[in-house]
Amino acid sequence: EESSLEDLARQLKITSRHLRRVFQIEIGISPIKYVQNYRLLVATQLIKDSKLSITQIAFDAGFGSIRQFNNLFKKEYLSSLIIVICDTYK
Repeated sequence: EESSLEDLARQLKITSRHLRRVFQIEIGISPIKYVQNYRLLVATQLIKDSKLSITQIAFDAGFGSIRQFNNLFKKEYLSSLIIVICDTYK
């Protein structure tokens, strides 16, 4: 991901640091976080709409490994799910 950011900055003729700073200001999150969120959204849609295995979904969504997908999925969605469940059963 970092090398892609470097490539994009080079194409725009700016430094990667400046690109990260502008992205953060304009979008509100870092470029890496943006890509992670996009990949999670793609994976979530594939989980809902396909019969692919989780491994295939992870790779189709752009994750480099199933471990990377699992870690990010748990980090981003598991805590939210727990909060919703706790709020539901109060």
